[in-house]
Amino acid sequence: MDGSSYLILEAQQGEHHELDQQHRIGHRSIYPLLPVSGIVGKTSLEKLYGVSIADPNLLIAMQHRALLFGLLGVLFVVAMFKVDLRLLAMCFGLVSTVGFIAVAWQVGDYNPLIARVIKADAIVIVALIIGLINETWFTPH
Repeated sequence: MDGSSYLILEAQQGEHHELDQQHRIGHRSIYPLLPVSGIVGKTSLEKLYGVSIADPNLLIAMQHRALLFGLLGVLFVVAMFKVDLRLLAMCFGLVSTVGFIAVAWQVGDYNPLIARVIKADAIVIVALIIGLINETWFTPH
């Protein structure tokens, strides 16, 4: 194989790797966007988490939480196209998911919907760790 053919092949492989990474990050960006529906109000939050929200202060905190999840989701979407933001997005996602599980375990006595979120977060943690390993060691920068 001559030098120019090698460069073309290398460029094609790089493009394929880039699309593969965009695809993986795209799937991860959906997860933090799921709770964003809670911004619209109390009913949506109650369905999402299987709890009754009677205190307006709790409603404010939960809607703000939904807004922050939306920002995290936007960061993941932008990171699909901006390679420089991928590590940041994955680290933020990892801190968020590990943090939620830690808080849930510390508080305990959670309902089945929270248990489902914990299971989903565990899967996301594995995906994020794989993504971080891939981005750190196997992605050319």
